[in-house]
Amino acid sequence: MSAAPEAARDIASKALENNTFSASNAQAEVALEVSKAGKVRRTRRITTKIKRQDGVVRSFVEFQSPADVAGTRFLSVEQRGTEAEQFIYLPAFKKVKRVV
Repeated sequence: MSAAPEAARDIASKALENNTFSASNAQAEVALEVSKAGKVRRTRRITTKIKRQDGVVRSFVEFQSPADVAGTRFLSVEQRGTEAEQFIYLPAFKKVKRVV
């Protein structure tokens, strides 16, 4: 007797639970290559941190380079059963804006 196939949402949830960032705290430095037609146009370096505590997941991303985006920061705060709150800091304006 075979088990019923898993729903896509269940599979995705299990995959997310079993990755590096499913730990209570994680940090990574990432190099993103933006390309078009197979040619690298630009490399962006970011630092990302994730903290999970008491059902709240906080995700933070900061652009390190190139210079035109360096210092840009993004924060997402997610609580179960609610919509994520997201904020962005743009250094050129020296202000934090809520992303709606």
